[in-house]
Order: sequence, then C-alpha cells, then structure tokens
Amino acid sequence: MVKETLDYELLKERKIVKFCKKCVLSNQRPRTEFDENGVCSACNYKERKKSIDWEKRNNELKELCDKFRSRNGQYDVIVPGSGGKDSAYVAHILKSEFNMNPLCITWAPHEYTKIGKKNFDDFTKSGFDNLTCFQDGRIHSKLSLLGFEYVADNFLPFNHGQKAFAFNLSVKLNIPLMFYGECGPVEYGGDTKNKIDKPKESFENWDFDYHKGVNIDKILMKGLEVGILNEDDLRKSYDFYRHPPKKDIDRIGCEMHWMSYYKEWLPQENYYYAAENTAFTPRLGRSQTTYTRFASLDDSTDGVHWLLGYVKFGLGRATSDAAHEVREGQYTREEGIHLVKKYDHEVPEEDIKNFINYVGISRERFDEVIEFYYTQSPNVWKKVNGKWKLRHTLTNDGCDDNSYPKNR
Repeated sequence: MVKETLDYELLKERKIVKFCKKCVLSNQRPRTEFDENGVCSACNYKERKKSIDWEKRNNELKELCDKFRSRNGQYDVIVPGSGGKDSAYVAHILKSEFNMNPLCITWAPHEYTKIGKKNFDDFTKSGFDNLTCFQDGRIHSKLSLLGFEYVADNFLPFNHGQKAFAFNLSVKLNIPLMFYGECGPVEYGGDTKNKIDKPKESFENWDFDYHKGVNIDKILMKGLEVGILNEDDLRKSYDFYRHPPKKDIDRIGCEMHWMSYYKEWLPQENYYYAAENTAFTPRLGRSQTTYTRFASLDDSTDGVHWLLGYVKFGLGRATSDAAHEVREGQYTREEGIHLVKKYDHEVPEEDIKNFINYVGISRERFDEVIEFYYTQSPNVWKKVNGKWKLRHTLTNDGCDDNSYPKNR
C-alpha cells in the first residue's frame, strides 16, 4: 500500500482553488500564475501574442535554418515526435518551407493505439526518416508502475525519455539543432520565468518543470527500496532516460528550439495542416474523458495520465482542452464550463484496463493508489457520504461553494 509521494507539487502548501476569469483553468495547474485580476498566465500570454511581430519571428526562423542547413542533404535538425498532429506540423514546415533535412525521432509509447500507429506509419510514408527507441519493455513497465504509485504519473519514465532522447541523439549524431512544438508552460499555464519570448530551452530545470522533482535516479532508488526493481535491474544502462553530460552538450553546441516561438501556436490549425500534408487521421469518436478527437492519440494508457491529473489537481483532460480552445475563441467561457462539467469526471475504463495489464497489477491495487492520491489533495477534494467531491467547481456547486445543497 502506497503511503508517500515523491511529487514535490503535492508536498508544497496547497492553495484554495480559484478559477481564471477568462478561461476554465484553475490555479491548481502546477506553477501557473494568476494576476491581480484573476487571469491566468496562459490567457495573459494569449493577449501578449496579439502584439508579436510574427513576420519578424518567421525571419528569425529563416536565419536559424540558414545557419544550420546542410549543403549535401545530410540531416540538419532533429524533430522528436510520434507522428501526431503537432510533431507532423513541425517536421513538415521545416522541410517544405525552410528546406531543412529533418531526422524525426520517436520515444515509443507504452503501447500504441491502432490510430496512433496508423498516424505514425502515414507520417513516415509522407516523406520522413525516423529513428524510434523501443525501451526494454520489462523495465519500462516497472518504471511506469513506480511513476504511477509514487509520483501519480504513469508517464513519468516516458517523459524522461521523451526529453532526453533528442539530446542524446543530438550528441551522438552531431546534429546540434532540435525542434519541439510548443512551450507548454507558456502556452497552457506554468512557470514562465525565462520562457516568455525565449526561442529555446536548456535542460537545467527539467526535473522541476516536467518531472515533478523526480529524476530517473530517484525513481530507480525508490524501485529498489520497495522491491519493484532489483540489483540486476539497476545494472543496465538508463542513459536514454538522462540528458547527456553538459560538457558533451556544450561541445556539440546543442540547441533545442520551440516552434511556438516562431509560429503562432494553434493546435486546431496544426490538425488541419497535418491532415492535409501527412495524412493525419483523428479518432472516429471522442477520446475518453474529453470531447476532442485529434490529440493524445498514441498511447493506450493515456487516459490514466489524465485521471491522475484530475485526482491530484481537479484538472482533467476536458479542462485542458477547453481552456486553450476558449482562449483561441473556438468556444465561449460558458460553453467551456459546460464541456468541463460534462466530461472532466469521466473514468477512462478502457485505458485503466490497458494500464493494469501493462504493469501487471490488480484493479484493487490501482484503486488503492487512486484513493491515496485523493487524500493528498485536501484543498481540492472532500469526502461526503463516502464519495469524493470537488470543494470548488466552475459552476459554483462544489461542496464548499455557496450553491452546494447542504442536505446532500
């Protein structure tokens, strides 16, 4: 039975829940700042983008590509991604508009969905070389279990590899330039220090920006302590879960850039672009726990990741989708609130089944971990008549809100 968490976000003093006045995001999203008017940093950045000279930024991108472009057709930029809409957009733009020669790389999902694998195959068939890292499946499933139980993030080892794999290949293949899609903390809410109006990012703050304060060595030691890993497991290489030594990064001159700095980042437009140029295909129906059908399609355990975010912070996948679509003007805030109320609480039963099969645990053990993490967010949840209820909601009917029926 899990009795502690390593997630530093849950170890900090927690705030009373408040919601952005413009979108549907709450102040529980890690490191998201609200201004004196109750507006989140992502909405404020959306306003800031209106004054950005995107033609000037495009010229900066052209100059960057001119600097790194190979003259003999050799790879000159690494583009990490899965063949989803965003990485397909980035790779295709660099190749078709800026005459770059991208090497696309993929840190493979835990287990591909059918639609995710189809999109990946169609992406490579549209004209892109790809190197894929399939991890040691036995070890990776154990790391995913440790991430689930002790950090409340089944994607923790995936996130480590997804970030570090590009830098490792950059050093090994001597390809200094790397391009990711969007800077999430700026576009969606988070710590924007040294990120706003910055085209690139280094690795120094990864552990706290992306890994909940838990580097791969900390999770390995926890695995050994609780018996999920053994001494033999720790003798194998975990280099692709770690960034290369700084001296090697400096020697190669590695640069990781955000496309969202150079091009206005519009996920819906990325979908249209990828569908037209790389045969990207959405789901036939909506994804579990939300109303959209074109994002996060690759991994068959994806819904567990979003469930854990909902349990820890009261922020589910529908909130994430609706927040940025309200910002983009695709929905009014009232419509976004309706979508959150309808879908955020949904339990992703199919993905839960996939996950417990992948890591080899019972549904009872899964539910015990979920129950534990409810108890770690007392500012978000309260148990009422044996059921966990949100203390505060967008519709003001949380159990600590004014309109909550007191006889429930």
